[in-house]
Amino acid sequence: MFRVGIIGCGRIAGGFEYLPGRIFPSTHAGAYKENFNTKLVAASDNNHENLQNFVKTWGIERYYKSYHEMLLNEKLDLLSVCTHDDSHYEIVKDSIDRGVKNIFCEKPLAKNSQQILNLIKYCEKFQTNLFVNHTRRWHDRYIYAKKVIQQKRLGSMISITGRYTSGIRVIGSHMIDILRFFSGEIIYLKSIEEESALNEKLDYSENFDINDKSYSAIMKFNNGVIGFLDGSSKKNYLIFDVEMQFEKGKLVISNNGEKLDIWEKNGNKLLKIKNQKLKIRPMMQNAVNHIVKVLKNESENNVCNGYDGLKVIELIESIEKKSKV
Repeated sequence: MFRVGIIGCGRIAGGFEYLPGRIFPSTHAGAYKENFNTKLVAASDNNHENLQNFVKTWGIERYYKSYHEMLLNEKLDLLSVCTHDDSHYEIVKDSIDRGVKNIFCEKPLAKNSQQILNLIKYCEKFQTNLFVNHTRRWHDRYIYAKKVIQQKRLGSMISITGRYTSGIRVIGSHMIDILRFFSGEIIYLKSIEEESALNEKLDYSENFDINDKSYSAIMKFNNGVIGFLDGSSKKNYLIFDVEMQFEKGKLVISNNGEKLDIWEKNGNKLLKIKNQKLKIRPMMQNAVNHIVKVLKNESENNVCNGYDGLKVIELIESIEKKSKV
């Protein structure tokens, strides 16, 4: 049984479980509760109300207002970092210093690429596994699409287009990660910034910040695939769609992962094939199941590691910079 601690007791830590439309488990605490190999033994939050509500809901006996105190007193096999973005760097580094060998951190890992690079080197020095929660990598439809690509069922990929709404950092970062997940490393890009957002708040994106601009871009991957990024904050509805064109067909994931469609070449036309029935499990459940396999040495592949987190932020920094004429 792996002993787990959580730092930050807000929504993604456990609060999302009780929102309408959420499928259990959709949070760190929920996923740990569902996995027979993990036990949530300790929690920390500097907000007293959040902490009390969290430990009462999840039945945690050991809790701390100071995460430093928790790290000092608890022997943890795995730690989830679910705090505000600005605190990730310091908490992850402090956790490594205290001997935590497996850390599951919300994205982004840090404010900028240099800090993330520092964390990666620190993890390598102390042999720490770092997992980043770019959630779509744990989604069964995206996992299935990845297998279609790897098996070349539709031949080689020619182009990929990702469409998203909201800011580049809050939701666009997930799209950039998925473009890399499907197509490899981006070796060239040219971007353009959207002039202005529709409103200071977006109904579908509670973390939206009007200073987090939307961008579109054209890019080229190291395998020759051409990519298009289409971002906008002028639409007050969620879009997260990926369309891939291949030699022998196309594949589209739409409605934020709710639908996957495949077309195959039939003569000189495309014929939509019958959708294969997929078992769709909650993303957080898949994430924790994967992490447990790594901890049990049943998998050597970390699906979303510190390097993946680094590349997303490097690309965002490049997109923001290259949009300026």
